[in-house]
Amino acid sequence: MHRILFKYLKKSLYMKRMIYICFLCFFIGCSNSSSHDHYRIAFDPSWYVLNLPGRESTLTSFTIELIEAISQIEKKKITLYQASWDTLFTYLKAGQYDAVCSTLQPYLFYDTTFSFSQTYLRTGPVMIIPITGRYHPFDRLDGKEIGVIQGSSSVPLLSNYPEALPRFYDSVPVLLSDTSQGILDGCLVDRLTADAFVHDLFYGQLKIVTPPMNEEGIRFVALKTGASSRLIELLDRGLIALKENGAYSALLKKWRLSEEALSVILADN
Repeated sequence: MHRILFKYLKKSLYMKRMIYICFLCFFIGCSNSSSHDHYRIAFDPSWYVLNLPGRESTLTSFTIELIEAISQIEKKKITLYQASWDTLFTYLKAGQYDAVCSTLQPYLFYDTTFSFSQTYLRTGPVMIIPITGRYHPFDRLDGKEIGVIQGSSSVPLLSNYPEALPRFYDSVPVLLSDTSQGILDGCLVDRLTADAFVHDLFYGQLKIVTPPMNEEGIRFVALKTGASSRLIELLDRGLIALKENGAYSALLKKWRLSEEALSVILADN
């Protein structure tokens, strides 16, 4: 009799456990299916891999407001997290975040691992000239002295124009000072550094006359899975909408990030 009762109780406990497990799996499944309305994006507030002379908070504010605007226009909840630059992709792969803000470029060898959004802020080199100078397109740089920082991504750009006379510098302030004094006809400096100096220390002395001239920039990067791919599509769609309605340009202006249009060049020629 005791043996029969024991078997019954054991079977009953097993059934209850199986029902609990089934319920738990159902609950998790429902939670995962509803998570498409709530995404988690992380960024490094120090922007460690970028050269930002005191403009880290500016880039952070621009990024936060841009994501908030995309969240509103797409009617999706997006929660932002701050993380150290060296843990972003570790946590992304662990599933703690759905996407991260990164300067990683969409090279072919990342194609099977990551999905990349379009660039939400281009950071490549821009041409800077004296405030009273005239912009000369790159196909008309014969004999023009153009300064670049040694070892920067500007060097390969200038090497494509052998008619220009490159001058190599180790210091951005010295490079910009020589440009403002007319010692150089122009210089190439990464967009964020250019924004910082032209709008501050060299305000009224220099002007930026081109958009960024290579594909370097900040993008949203996610794992190449179904849900993450949908997030990248959402972010791209929202960014396009913000550019079309003028909100993107308004954010650039608010945070003193140079416009990417060629209006300066057209007005100067």
